Amino acid sequence: MSTGGPSESIRRSARALIVDHSYRILLCKFRSRSDETYWITPGGRCEERETPRGTLERELREEVGLELRTTQPLVWRQTIIDPEHFPGFSGVDNFYFLVRVHEFEPRGALTDAELRDEHLHGFRWWSLEEIENYSGSALFAPHDIAERLDLTLRRGSPCPVVCFGSD
Repeated sequence: MSTGGPSESIRRSARALIVDHSYRILLCKFRSRSDETYWITPGGRCEERETPRGTLERELREEVGLELRTTQPLVWRQTIIDPEHFPGFSGVDNFYFLVRVHEFEPRGALTDAELRDEHLHGFRWWSLEEIENYSGSALFAPHDIAERLDLTLRRGSPCPVVCFGSD
């Protein structure tokens, strides 16, 4: 019998592939509760009745200080059904939008303490080559982000949304 609790729900989120004119991507350093470190795209959970695009606008304003003036194309959709992937949920549904920008210094509305409460510990611009050659202990999410982004940038936009599953 279904209880309708959080463990049976899918966590929806909007994520930004923020790419500058040098084809570098802005990533956040995320430290999980189990102390694993990941480089992830800016973004976050969709609030109740919030669309993925609305979430994207809010999260970018809060985390990196970007005010979106145009509609950003949805380029990827990642669905992972696995209760171990994100505690309290049966899976995740991530909507990835391509956001082209000039290089900027990320500084959003959230304070450093508020970012840490969100498990975010800094931002960095990465070239695709730096990601591919990275030998540190942190992981990238999705794990093949450099390859996927390279294909997306070469295809151009608009293009069909690429759907994929678990890392």
